[in-house]
Amino acid sequence: MSHYAVHHLNYKNKLFQTIKKHHMLHHYKDPNAGFGFTSKIWDQAFGTDFKKDGNKIV
Repeated sequence: MSHYAVHHLNYKNKLFQTIKKHHMLHHYKDPNAGFGFTSKIWDQAFGTDFKKDGNKIV
């Protein structure tokens, strides 16, 4: 249900917007990064966070 919701609901809450953005990057920017569905903390802990060049995700 969470996976469906993050794809199909439009959130007004900033936290949920951040979660959705992070998850969409996983699908459409780099399928080998961004596995932390609810938090970037998991990606930072396991080294699967998106690579950044300055403020831009590459």
